[in-house]
Amino acid sequence: MNSDAEIVEQACARIPAGASNLTGWARDVLDALVPIVMQASLTREESNYIQFSLAIVQFPAEYAWDGYLFDGSVECTPSSLLKLAGLTTAGETYLIARKFKNRMFVVGVGRPQSFFGVRMDHDIASRMTAHEYAFVAATVLGPGTVLLEGFSTELAFLFEGQLQPVADVIQGDSVRFINNYLKSKNVLLKYEGFPPAPIEALRPIAGLRVIERIIRGAWFAGRGGLLAFSVIRGRWPRSAAPAAYWLTKTVSLLDLSLDVIVAQNERITSQTAGSILDLLNTERVFDQNVSNAVRASTLDGAVLFDNGMRLCAFGAKLRPPPLKDLMIRHASGGPPLNLKTKGTRHLSAASWVAAGRSRMAIVISQDRLVRIFERDADGRLVYVSVRPRLFD
Repeated sequence: MNSDAEIVEQACARIPAGASNLTGWARDVLDALVPIVMQASLTREESNYIQFSLAIVQFPAEYAWDGYLFDGSVECTPSSLLKLAGLTTAGETYLIARKFKNRMFVVGVGRPQSFFGVRMDHDIASRMTAHEYAFVAATVLGPGTVLLEGFSTELAFLFEGQLQPVADVIQGDSVRFINNYLKSKNVLLKYEGFPPAPIEALRPIAGLRVIERIIRGAWFAGRGGLLAFSVIRGRWPRSAAPAAYWLTKTVSLLDLSLDVIVAQNERITSQTAGSILDLLNTERVFDQNVSNAVRASTLDGAVLFDNGMRLCAFGAKLRPPPLKDLMIRHASGGPPLNLKTKGTRHLSAASWVAAGRSRMAIVISQDRLVRIFERDADGRLVYVSVRPRLFD
């Protein structure tokens, strides 16, 4: 198991250059935070390991968070965090804490407003203004499994007490399938003072949102999963995956995501009771369908989607021809992936993508890494490792 000092050093080394003036504050926070959350991650509560998220923020930044502050405060200890964990849903809400006179106190519960962001590409985070991202977050996921984030980037990730390689966030350029094959929808978005913009420009962004929501749900479920995407309009031919539970009616995800964007735009422009109700109803249906996809991903076999991100089947047994080369290149020059050291999900996903054009497969692994298999611009099979943002 890595020592607390080693964890703090890696986390501090990952603080973006744009936040260098706050490195001292972050180190003080991490020195106090890491021992507490690591001990909490190893403590059982009623025979279960508790999952929770905790963010240490600078005063008065906590007042900019969506949520509420307590009348009093509670000192951060492993036992107090376990008792307060029921107020959070790991990956959805944080306990908000603040450092005061070399001690840390929980002062409320909530989540950052959308303009804060939580995690983005490290190079982009380095160019952001630091004061907007002056918080360090820890999410406890299981025994010795903790993700540290801060200043809008990943700082450190431990799996069963061991530091893991830093992973990328999911981005458009790491999912070529999204940019190449999602088709346009003939709807215009209207913003005051700007000409109407076609929603087709937002389809890749909406597609990434759908994928990340499913991945995040499966990631927190802890059992892993396999998602397979193919450019097939409507329902897949059964010959593509004969052993599967096929849906009589496909479940739309991308179109619903776009409908949410349109409803949000309508609410902003009109501010009527009807527009607000439409937004709430659309978001509710979208969330339900994402939840259905997440539940399907926890079952044995792959979840199948077409190029419109419609859920077509689940529990699919992919049976592609075997790969000749089991060393898979990293899409951006990272270390290759040796499939001999991985399980059947990885082998099925890589073989299936290699066996046809216009395909993408995503493996959510029980080792808390997500690997996306696709083809690069030259048509060669590649992969990229990512971890989902914990918060939208």
